[in-house]
Formats: sequence, structure tokens, C-alpha cells
Amino acid sequence: MTVPVLVLLAVFVYWPALRTAYLSTQGVNLFGQSTGFVGFKYYVSYFADAGNRVTLVTTLKFTVMTVVFTLGPALVLTLFLSSGGRGGRLARTVFSLPFAYSASSASVLFAAIYNPATGILNQVLDKVGLAPVSWLGDATWALISVAVATAWWQLGFAVLVLTAAVRTLPPEVLEAAQLDGAGRWRSTRSVVLPLISPSLFFLLVTGAINGVQTFTQIALLTRGGPAGSTNTLVYDFYLRAFGNGQADYGRASTIAIILLLLVIVMTAIQFSVFERRVHY
Repeated sequence: MTVPVLVLLAVFVYWPALRTAYLSTQGVNLFGQSTGFVGFKYYVSYFADAGNRVTLVTTLKFTVMTVVFTLGPALVLTLFLSSGGRGGRLARTVFSLPFAYSASSASVLFAAIYNPATGILNQVLDKVGLAPVSWLGDATWALISVAVATAWWQLGFAVLVLTAAVRTLPPEVLEAAQLDGAGRWRSTRSVVLPLISPSLFFLLVTGAINGVQTFTQIALLTRGGPAGSTNTLVYDFYLRAFGNGQADYGRASTIAIILLLLVIVMTAIQFSVFERRVHY
């Protein structure tokens, strides 16, 4: 029964991973053809390059921002919408709608919002007497702007997951907290948050993995600019392997392996640090 699944995994996951690891140790010519074994030359040269280290730091910063910008508002919205107010079901549906968008659709939408001449953000700034901002053209704001667009796109999924977690809370536990004199804030901090912590942990892990692997938003909104301020590992991999007519599969494969190791390390750290605090 497991043979079909194992075959698919071998063809589409394990073999490409092994092939990528192999290519990362091979020199290539202008056409991407192997020219011989070079060992760990690409790995050493990658970390020796200051620009590559900046790209790695940018990837980590972008990942942290997307996770924070997604989980924070999603948790606040879920707790607010689950408080029993009128229109809660409609509001949950509205806030879950971004999940129905594709990454490319969300990117096009935010490209219009961030437009320095006609975008709604600069129109609002103009109304309150503030100078317009080049949201995607200024190195100070570009990474934050892409992170906000990514968080908005991921918000719907986070709201759905947290709403499902809150709706499955045992009502007798919440009633017991109220009988003991716990107010809304104390009940939320001491009862609700610990009980939904498995869902929060799930969103933390998946959000971090998605943040590291983000490509579409950066490709459509900034193309790694300005001045490389939004250049991440995945986009750098794309440029070296396919972008600008390049076929540097050796260095691109090296970046892919570094990305894989980064995801493994990040996930392991999250499990070791946060899983112990999760109350199942």
C-alpha cells in the first residue's frame, strides 16, 4: 500500500534532493554542464562573500517579520471575533478571504496599493499632511512592505486555524475560570492561550518555513531590490540558476542545500525551544 507513495517521493523529492547535493559539488560551464568535481568550494566561497551573508541575514529578517505580522494580528482578530459579538461569523469570513488569493494575485494587489503615485497608502499620507513614501523603491521600507503583503496573504489561513482551535475549547473550563473570578484578560492569558498553543506552534513552524521559501512576492514586487535589500535565498537561487540568462547550477544548488539546512535548523530550534512550552 505504501509503494506508490514511496515511488512518488523517490522520484519527486529524494532524487531531486540528491541530484541537487551532487550538483553543488560540481563545476559548470556557461551552458550549465558539469566540468568536474570541486568539492565544497562553492560552500566556502558562499560564506566568504559578504554579499551572500547579507542575503542570508535578509532572509532571516524577512522570515521573522512575516511570522510576527501574521500571528499577532491573527491572534488578536480571532480572540476578538470569538467573543460572541454580533456579526462574528461574517467578520470571520471576511478576514479569512485573503487565504483564497494566490500569492501572485496578492502581490499584484499590493503593487497597486504601494504605487507611489496612485497607491492608496500615499493618498492617505497626503490627506494627513505627510510626505509620500516609495514603499518598494526605498531600501528602508521595501523589505517591510513585502513582509506586510506576505502576512496579509497568510492571515486568512492563520485566522481559520486559530478560530478552529478556539471553537473546540471545553466550555466547562472557561466557565470554571469565570466562576473563580477570572476576567477576560486573565482567562485569555491563563486558559485560552495555553489550550490553543498547539495551533500557535503549528502556525509558527509553518510560517517560518513559508517565510524562508518566499519567492513570488519578491519576484513580482521588488525583484530583490532596491540595491539587493529584498534579495533572499530563494530569489538568489532563481537568479543564479535561471535569471538573467544564467545557468550556474553549481552555485544555485549550493544555495538550495543551504536553504534546506536552514529550514531544518530553524524547525529543530523551534521544536526544542517552544514545543516544551506547548500544553497538549
